[in-house]
Amino acid sequence: MTYQRGYELGYLISPLLPEDAALKVLESMRSLIESKGGLIENTQSPKAIRLAYPIKKMGNAYFGAIQFMTNPQAIAEIEKDIKTQEHVLRHLVTEWNKQLAT
Repeated sequence: MTYQRGYELGYLISPLLPEDAALKVLESMRSLIESKGGLIENTQSPKAIRLAYPIKKMGNAYFGAIQFMTNPQAIAEIEKDIKTQEHVLRHLVTEWNKQLAT
């Protein structure tokens, strides 16, 4: 039996990219999630932020988030593929309860 849960992917993108390229990274992550059977619920476009501490010697980054539904088995594959994207500095996938968020 396949069931879906809600997840949120928070990510930091390298500040060395121009803003339009950061949006392309977002689109590639959305496509990745959808290719693994995920359904996008909400997207927060990447915004430039100052980091509390340097990550990979960078003090700034683009921060964004994607809320989506997928089956739990797909999460490991999604995270593995995100790790291969060179412009993603950090990411975190957490479980997201859609009922509590509304």
